[in-house]
Amino acid sequence: MTRRFLSIFPFFERGHENLKLGRLIANADFFKALLRSGSFDEYWLSGPAWTQVQHIPTALNELGLSHLPPLKILPFAQLPKILQTTPFHACHLGGWGYFMAGLHNLRQMYACEPFPITAMIHSLDGKTIFDQAVRLNYAECAPFDAIFCSSRAGQSAMQHLNEQAKAIHGRQFCGQLPHIPLGVDEDLLRLPTDPSDLRKKMRIEPHHSVVLVPGRISSSTKMDLLPLLRHWNQWTQQAPFDKTILVIAGGAESGDLQQLSRWIEELGLRDTVRVRANFPYELKASLYSMADVVLSPSDNTQETFGLTLLEAKLFGKPVIASDWNGYRDLIRDGIDGYLIPTYSAKPNWASWWELFDPVLAQFYQSQMVGLDWGRLKTNLQNLLKEKTRATALGQAGAEHCRQHYVWSQVIHQFTQQWQQLKAQAAVSESKKAAKTYYPSYEQLFATYPTTWLGPTTRLAWAVDQPIPQPNPEWIIWLDERCLKTLLQHAQPEFSLAEAAEWCQVGAEHLGPTLAWLIKAGCLKVC
Repeated sequence: MTRRFLSIFPFFERGHENLKLGRLIANADFFKALLRSGSFDEYWLSGPAWTQVQHIPTALNELGLSHLPPLKILPFAQLPKILQTTPFHACHLGGWGYFMAGLHNLRQMYACEPFPITAMIHSLDGKTIFDQAVRLNYAECAPFDAIFCSSRAGQSAMQHLNEQAKAIHGRQFCGQLPHIPLGVDEDLLRLPTDPSDLRKKMRIEPHHSVVLVPGRISSSTKMDLLPLLRHWNQWTQQAPFDKTILVIAGGAESGDLQQLSRWIEELGLRDTVRVRANFPYELKASLYSMADVVLSPSDNTQETFGLTLLEAKLFGKPVIASDWNGYRDLIRDGIDGYLIPTYSAKPNWASWWELFDPVLAQFYQSQMVGLDWGRLKTNLQNLLKEKTRATALGQAGAEHCRQHYVWSQVIHQFTQQWQQLKAQAAVSESKKAAKTYYPSYEQLFATYPTTWLGPTTRLAWAVDQPIPQPNPEWIIWLDERCLKTLLQHAQPEFSLAEAAEWCQVGAEHLGPTLAWLIKAGCLKVC
């Protein structure tokens, strides 16, 4: 039996040069590992937007694989027909929030045989995800569906999230929440490295140590760097920090970058802090190779996993990180790095919570997360002084990473899960009907148009009005076969029911194509 993999959410929304978010990097590396080491016979890919579907071949090429397994790329609108005739082994999504509930409904309505729908958790922000969880729990899904949780803390958060969402309407997500980590791409080690040249370009003396802070530069959605900079301003007055450069490197929007530059200027840190924002992918290996210690004092709830920590371990660098969410799954305190205790408090803004913008809410939450800066300083100081100790921790981390967290190893955990879930789907008696969450267009806006097209609506072709090229995002919803059939019948006047009979489709199926022809001026209502 042919084992087919399906995804309706592209794992590579953008090319490598735009991979600034951990989610985008993790999804691209995940799919690269799946194509290289997965066990499927065919991979079927689609996307909600035509521009995304068109980008898939380019993105596949950017993965740099010497060989690709059989791939099929299809427009979104073809999914119902495909599901009716083609059995799938599994469908995996790059994120659970947007498409999992909708795909469950499509599967229940059209699939010729059941298959598991799975997805990853990434950022959990507390507000946006709750709205998504309410919709997912309303759909309920099937017991052989799963949301893969990359960390134990993230797994716990998803359990609480579903319990709270259930309280809204009494329905609950029926799927599973297994803990499976993300991986790191071993190809990073094959990138060209020239740390000496990078030091020169960044004005770092050969005898200076480097503490690297990798990751997206954002106080609202990643980590607040201001407390670190304030402490750095104090520490650099004493050894070994007086001969150490703090390097902050990651993707950044212009506003966040301007704010960071202003902090550095106000604190007088231009000589001891360097910023490398929006660097090219090829520079990543040199940045890690240049570092003596990698530091990540994350304080934001969106930090569910910690991909940069794995990258640092892959390059044999000791890591000092917050004892925070997924970080504690990746760093073994005292073995390959150090975890710094974190502290938080219950907020005093409960009555204001409903009014907060999601991004602002994330920032407020992060402002209530504090670190043990004394312990961080001591651990960092010791690693900078004791090079042998730092090397030993880095080597232990590299070995641990290669054994447990490289994608060639981790991808098999996903494959095993899909195998088990598909076996459960094959014997499941779950026949839950689709539960659409959003009201339909025609219900919500029933009083908007003058007339809704129906079977008895009479139509006529406009004189000398050629059919124009449709908008690329709309073309996938036009039925070209029906369009050709209508042109062949070329009667001066006809009803929608007659047109549907000529095309051998239902009137509802043909309606959007006819409405667009009216919009383009090619048809008119009699």
